[in-house]
Amino acid sequence: MPLSRAQIRRYRHTVVGRHRVRTKAAALRFVNAVGFCYAFTSGPGDLPALFDVLDTRSISRMWSWAWQWKDELASERHLFYGRIVRRKPTLISLAYVPHFFALTGNVGEPDDYLQAYREGRLGLLAGRIESATGFTAQSRERFSAEERGRVEDMSVELMQIMTFAAFLIGLAVIGLTLHAETLARLREIGVMKALGFPFDRGRFDESDHPFTEGVPGDIRVTAKFKAREPFQGLLGALHETGQALYDLGLPAEWVDQPVGQDRGMALEESQSLLLEMIVGRSRAFVTWLKPLLEKHYGAAGPEWSDENLYRHLNRVARGPNRMDADELTYQTHIGLRYELERRLLSGELAVRELRAAWNQLSADRLGLVPISDVEGCLQDIHWALGSFGHFPSYGVGAVIAGQLWESIKEHHPGVEAEIAAGQFGGLLTWLREKVHSMGAKLGVPQLVQHATGRPLSAAPFLRYLERKYVAEI
Repeated sequence: MPLSRAQIRRYRHTVVGRHRVRTKAAALRFVNAVGFCYAFTSGPGDLPALFDVLDTRSISRMWSWAWQWKDELASERHLFYGRIVRRKPTLISLAYVPHFFALTGNVGEPDDYLQAYREGRLGLLAGRIESATGFTAQSRERFSAEERGRVEDMSVELMQIMTFAAFLIGLAVIGLTLHAETLARLREIGVMKALGFPFDRGRFDESDHPFTEGVPGDIRVTAKFKAREPFQGLLGALHETGQALYDLGLPAEWVDQPVGQDRGMALEESQSLLLEMIVGRSRAFVTWLKPLLEKHYGAAGPEWSDENLYRHLNRVARGPNRMDADELTYQTHIGLRYELERRLLSGELAVRELRAAWNQLSADRLGLVPISDVEGCLQDIHWALGSFGHFPSYGVGAVIAGQLWESIKEHHPGVEAEIAAGQFGGLLTWLREKVHSMGAKLGVPQLVQHATGRPLSAAPFLRYLERKYVAEI
């Protein structure tokens, strides 16, 4: 007779109540007893979570224990760890891993191979091949009854052998993957040229973290590419191109004087966010972009329609990574970092407590917990470079960008039609005259007043967001 939900809940409470965990060994016994559980806090489905049984009242100690144990137990191959159940970090007893494969066809997110690579169970090349080919991601429909029965009987070691065989097959198509990435770079270069980036005074390359650096007359721009996400490199290139055009537009006659320098990071980021978030996600830009996608990718079908592309680029969804965030949740990422910086510099938060504090704030404000430090407190390069106090410039920059965009449309009503036609000269000319050419002659508030005729205010940015995300719905 099937168990009722109430009976299942009572049984779960009984099993979980038997465990009080203070050691790694006790944590492993708990996971093996329940089969699988959330790695940190509880989540959807009324499923058990490791935090439910940790024998301490200290939130900081809970995060410290859980974070350390999940890394060690996974690397020692005592359990499987990944973002699996409801996209939350999950610990799975090795005895249950075959059942997850049998039921879903693939455990965790498409990039779960990253976790396997961090644990030393997967070579970097193999990880890239899997990311490009998706050989291990078989859909539920493709699992026949015979295959499902076989998978249930497989050991973890045998599954790893089969996965490795898939990687060897993937070597046959690695050339196609590299060709696709080359096309992606070519497309970004085409976009940058149209925006006005002069390749005789700079260059564009690939890096793990996008950046813009250089000297007057020689600006280097990079972006990060992801084979399965064609817009990540594009938006990163737009962000860095905005900053590069600002640097290249500073007054040449004042280049060796303080007044000829940039006016600070808030203004730098306003130029980046103007192109990445506002222009690059606009309907006008999508209208111009679609033929490029058809040319370089052979994009066709309803999924590549102007409307679908626009909605894809403006989809609002919580995620762990700041650089991949939409323009609404982006500000939440900035607020999280500012809060932690403030507490670190005041002495309220010790560096050794940063990981736990980050994870707690992420859970509170974004409703998710990073799967690793790479996805959490180490995802940005700023703190490693000693660049504390930088993150608020993104928030202020977004406000400035909103005010500049409102003023551009007021004084140049045809700008959106020009963008839709791939003509960015009017936009760049306005920015050159009102912003770039000013250098450090004026303070940021005075420069914004000079450019727009109004004092710096968050109101234009809020109007922009309301029109885009409220009025259009």
